[in-house]
Amino acid sequence: MNTVILKETEGKVIPFNGQVKLPFKKPFVKAEQGIEFEGINSGIRSAVVKINNEFYKLKGIAPDAKKTHCNDGFTPFGCQLKSGAEDELFATRCMIEHYELAPYEPAGYFQYEMKHECSDELLCASVLRFNPKIRWKISSIDTRLRNVKFEKIRRDYDRGTIDAEQVKNEFNKLAQWIGFWYGALEKNNLSWGTTYRNGIMDTSIHNDNVLLYGVKEGAVASPVDFDDVEHEKNSFELKLLEGMLRPYDLKIYVIENFKGRIKVNSAEMHPFDIADDFQKCINNPFLDCAIAGYSPQELLNYPGFEKSEMRCFFQAGRKGEIPGFLEKSLF
Repeated sequence: MNTVILKETEGKVIPFNGQVKLPFKKPFVKAEQGIEFEGINSGIRSAVVKINNEFYKLKGIAPDAKKTHCNDGFTPFGCQLKSGAEDELFATRCMIEHYELAPYEPAGYFQYEMKHECSDELLCASVLRFNPKIRWKISSIDTRLRNVKFEKIRRDYDRGTIDAEQVKNEFNKLAQWIGFWYGALEKNNLSWGTTYRNGIMDTSIHNDNVLLYGVKEGAVASPVDFDDVEHEKNSFELKLLEGMLRPYDLKIYVIENFKGRIKVNSAEMHPFDIADDFQKCINNPFLDCAIAGYSPQELLNYPGFEKSEMRCFFQAGRKGEIPGFLEKSLF
């Protein structure tokens, strides 16, 4: 858990819908030094703070009038445009209205006294309140799916003591949670956020934008990061979502069909590492890891996500079927 220094700066604090009471007098920005206020680092542009016994996610608090994202010369880096902050709050409201155990509530945004040189909009940072119905633990308040290594599953596989049915149930529930929340966006005619600019695809769909958090009954997985949502459905995103889920489905297939390491070219690889190579193709789900120099699908005779039970769970979630809670011990 890394702390980050924050300081107040000039600008406005805008409450969501003009109604939410915020505990901030001025906008915060990240600072290199000082002792004004400490938060928990949550990526390059974000932080988590605790004020009056409530947690807030501050997203976009590293504003820069010139720096752009991915060298596309268009998207501001380290902050949000006003429209992006408003989209984040709107999508967050859609999530909490869909199900009471969504991770965040929309609280408002910081509006800085600067514009980006590529836009006429003011630079902003969205403010999200962590759902007070959930008992948040400071040690795991920002756990992302990307950082969960499922070490117990791998260790049990190596020892030959793995419970294949339990792992399948948990990964299928994970897929259903992703589908369930994505269905909330679709219901409001939104997509998560996938755009093409200057011939470059930029998408919010990856496992670093999936938050894992504990609730009384178990654990929940939820998509986050909605400042790039599009106000229309995007069928291509379903392919990206399936690409994000394929490594977990392939792990199920490996557990059920293989033991030990597998020969790949002139080396031996752990089958879980082969499954993880699918993640390298997340932005091009039509490839079978040509980037890795081999095809896991061909190597393992994997029948594909389209024919999997996991895909059925994902689709059930999209239709609004509330998933079962995840087992905390696996994460």
